[in-house]
Amino acid sequence: MKKLLIFISSVVLFTSCYTTWTTVGNYKQLESQGLSSYKYDQAKQFYLFGGLIPLGHNHANVPDEPCEIKEKFKFTDFLISTVTCEIFTCRTIQVYALKGYSPAPSKQQEEQIIAKEEVAPKATKVKEETAVIESTPKQEEFDDIEEIEFATAEKNTGSESASTNSDSKVTVIEQVEEPIEEVEAPAVEEKTTEIVVEEKIAEPEPVKKETGDVITEQGAILAPFSVGSTKKVYFSKGNLQYQASSKTWRFAEQQYDMIGADNSKISPSNSSWIDLFGWGTSGWDNKNTFYMPYETESASATYGYGYGPTDGQTYEYGLRGIYAEADWGVANVISEAGDTAGMWRTLTRNEWGYLLLKRPNAVNLYSLAIVNGVKGLVILPDDWSYPTNVKFIERTSFELNTYNSEQWEIMESYGAVFLPTAGCRYGTTVGNLGSTGSYWTASSAGGENAWYFVFNKGKIDISSDFSRALGRSVRLVQDIK
Repeated sequence: MKKLLIFISSVVLFTSCYTTWTTVGNYKQLESQGLSSYKYDQAKQFYLFGGLIPLGHNHANVPDEPCEIKEKFKFTDFLISTVTCEIFTCRTIQVYALKGYSPAPSKQQEEQIIAKEEVAPKATKVKEETAVIESTPKQEEFDDIEEIEFATAEKNTGSESASTNSDSKVTVIEQVEEPIEEVEAPAVEEKTTEIVVEEKIAEPEPVKKETGDVITEQGAILAPFSVGSTKKVYFSKGNLQYQASSKTWRFAEQQYDMIGADNSKISPSNSSWIDLFGWGTSGWDNKNTFYMPYETESASATYGYGYGPTDGQTYEYGLRGIYAEADWGVANVISEAGDTAGMWRTLTRNEWGYLLLKRPNAVNLYSLAIVNGVKGLVILPDDWSYPTNVKFIERTSFELNTYNSEQWEIMESYGAVFLPTAGCRYGTTVGNLGSTGSYWTASSAGGENAWYFVFNKGKIDISSDFSRALGRSVRLVQDIK
């Protein structure tokens, strides 16, 4: 009798030990083209009496894209079935999706993606106060900032300068000094020195401000900002802009200027200007599918350097070294800003972190503000001295630092830099205009992401949670030799 029961149980168990595969869309075709899969979701379905009666309906989530659904009889399922003699049985349902696959989104999906990204920007969780992250030889710039948070507080507007807010919170990773951060690729320097401009426009005379001593020359605000222990830069006079019809790059005339909704008109023949770009879209042919500044493709994998049929999915390179010319400022001549390629570059992730947190007196040298009706972030130079007739309150809300065009001209003459809330673009949809500033760094984040600097009314993040395909602002700098 005992042997008979064992035999019957074994037959029942082994006949139910199977795995079924169900594919949705062109999953197999895309997988054969090199896209790797990952587990999207998992669920367990329970039954009574050997699978005759389902106990409810437990469904794994399925993405709106090609996927594969597997129903398995795993070891835990075997144990449950054996112990209960098939009174209770269960199956494991697993859903697999493809990395790097991004279908063309609907208009509604584009708006939802932008809203989700900028309303609650994310960054990798880190220990508060101090911590150290590991970096590998290929991840040359993953050695500094993870997240910056600052809590805005109402401050006394009557005071000439507010003191540091004790309730402000800063979460930061300690900088790990690595030689590679300070090293500029020799190949890049050699290449830029060989460039010859056929017609060089005569350099304009510097415009001297009436109040402070800072001048603007060849597109650079000549006030020093420390971005490393031994590195200082000048910021450009405005955000980067591009006109596809003439293939012209320029800086915004005023720091508070932004293109806004016209970024939706992006196309190869567009005669309007744009100022939101996919990561590394300098126009330099990096052998990826998309590298032009007017690209609107939403699949982030097509923007990854080193990605291609012969090299595999290699995304770890930043806009430095052999890929330095993917940096907008390295590859291009900026009109009326030196008119020579290689004069400008994009700050790295840890340079932004040093600027905001580690340079001397850093916590008192930035704040949200409104300039000429535009919300944004004011960053002050290293040797900042307060104008006698314009107030500045550090680390506070937009409204507590409000300047008209004449007051801002005074701030500029003392070297102040302003980053407007120019929003971001997904495909041809522009969102968060006037509420969020979103600026690319030169640093890859691995996977299909890149690090970017984002701020809104209560938070500053250096984050990597969204893809390289999103259009963001670019603010270039010039190294002080």
